Amino acid sequence: MKKIIHPQYIITKVTCACGAIYEIPGTAKQIEVEICKNCSPLFTGNEEKRAVLGQVEKFLKRKAKAKPKAQLKNRTKIKSKDKQQTK
Repeated sequence: MKKIIHPQYIITKVTCACGAIYEIPGTAKQIEVEICKNCSPLFTGNEEKRAVLGQVEKFLKRKAKAKPKAQLKNRTKIKSKDKQQTK
């Protein structure tokens, strides 16, 4: 490896808005972030499950409403075909 081209890696201190502090290898001395693994809803799992359950319920409601309409459409199509065949 060429020493001039590659950056020097040092221990970087990452500070989150929730107060958590992590040390990782990096090129900067300090990094400040808004969300980390302790405060993110994706890592904690609480918010994601609620969102998914809400989406499933919405889908089931739409499906329940759409099913009777689909049956009515099929009946009208059958009736119109019968009328055409009788003419």
